Amino acid sequence: MGRTPRNASPEERFWGRVDRESTAILSPHVDTPCWIWRGRPSRPVGGYGIAIHEGRRVVAHRLSWEMTHGARPPANMEVCHRCDVSMCVRPDHLFLADHAGNMADMVAKGRSNRGDRNPLRRDPSLAARGEEAGRAKLTNADADTIRRSFGTVPNAVLAERFGVSPSTVSRIGHQRTWRAVAGQ
Repeated sequence: MGRTPRNASPEERFWGRVDRESTAILSPHVDTPCWIWRGRPSRPVGGYGIAIHEGRRVVAHRLSWEMTHGARPPANMEVCHRCDVSMCVRPDHLFLADHAGNMADMVAKGRSNRGDRNPLRRDPSLAARGEEAGRAKLTNADADTIRRSFGTVPNAVLAERFGVSPSTVSRIGHQRTWRAVAGQ
């Protein structure tokens, strides 16, 4: 994977940014290693590869499918990964499905909270709850205080005191959120 000449075709420029040599990424869902897009990602971690083709911004795996098949996929179809590696552009790892088929594939591979193979479904104790959750603004004690004060102190007052929205206070008070820490 070296530098691609300026006069290279769009296909040569695209495939020049693909690492076909690395065997570091082997998915349990396929028998062959992934070809990783080394161009720009859509976000720093977990995003899809982004390429510019014919003046339009395209996700790299979709462009790989287009170049391999000679046409854009139908408008109602999504280009999906057999390997579940978002930066993979290997053509035989890609397939077309409508949105429902893509979601069914996600569930079947245990990548959703609905799939029976999801680790959290098998062992809910693995889930970060309450203040252990990565984006938690409150502590378990804060949520318990909100719950005990709910209904006697206005939601707006509790929201102001704890730096959250009144709707968050309501969800805690009605035990729609922070249920796992109730009564602590």
